[in-house]
Amino acid sequence: MAGIYLHIPFCRQQCHYCDFYRVISQGDNSLFIDALKKELILRKDYLAGSDVSTVYFGGGTPSVLKAEETASFLDYIRNLFRVDSEAEITLEVNPDDVSLKYMKDLYKA
Repeated sequence: MAGIYLHIPFCRQQCHYCDFYRVISQGDNSLFIDALKKELILRKDYLAGSDVSTVYFGGGTPSVLKAEETASFLDYIRNLFRVDSEAEITLEVNPDDVSLKYMKDLYKA
């Protein structure tokens, strides 16, 4: 069994208690997303032959990504790695970022 951790460093604001790496961003995150996908390709051989049982989106605040961006990551991971059909997929969220529609869109992913 293996797990994949994706650090999404973006935050809408800096929290005084947080000492994780973060970038205050409210703009276009597409360059970062493309770079992270390229890094996943470079890391593919590390998990060769392993089933991925967990995918964890941490941060930062991963919920600043659009639901379709997160879904795109998951599709990309499923195409690169053997992800268990019952894998645990976790996304850290800020309650201010999510709506019922956002949660439903993530659930579909």
